[in-house]
Amino acid sequence: MTHVRMVRNALTATALALALAGCGAQDPAPGANAAESNAGTGAAASAKIPDACTFFTKAELEAALGQELRDGEPQSAQDGSICRFRKQLGNKATRTFPNPALSASLGLTSVTIATSPHDPEAVAEIRELDPDAFDAVPGLGDDSYFLGPNLLHVNVGRRGFSVRIDPEARSAEDTAKVREAILGLGRTGASRL
Repeated sequence: MTHVRMVRNALTATALALALAGCGAQDPAPGANAAESNAGTGAAASAKIPDACTFFTKAELEAALGQELRDGEPQSAQDGSICRFRKQLGNKATRTFPNPALSASLGLTSVTIATSPHDPEAVAEIRELDPDAFDAVPGLGDDSYFLGPNLLHVNVGRRGFSVRIDPEARSAEDTAKVREAILGLGRTGASRL
């Protein structure tokens, strides 16, 4: 991937995240989890947003990736929910997976799940700014697309989720494996929205 394309993808992903985070966002009540409040204004806030740490079980993520993971760690989210599952390291890893989808040589460090309201109008505006950054995934939810090689967004109605695997793959073969693992999770998750 060229430097220009990497920068363009990063800027598009940032613009998309900011647009979606600002859609109907409202400060949660003190002590309230953003996934529980979902009390924003506008149509995107009308659907209850699932908690990212329970959207997929750790066992489902491990089976899809072929790697042992630590428990999910909630991350800060303005509107919705974000959860990072880091790879279990060294002697703390107690399980192996036959024929793992992602080999250890890929250097997986984490998988991040985010759930959020979906605002089709905001996404359409961003698509107009940089249509080449969006790699559409037909037949998955109402609107699904990759932003870069390792980040999938799936939207059904006014709810959505994303799956990101870090780090990015270094070869075309690894990219294909990462995308297939992410798409498997995308199909499972789309049925839950």
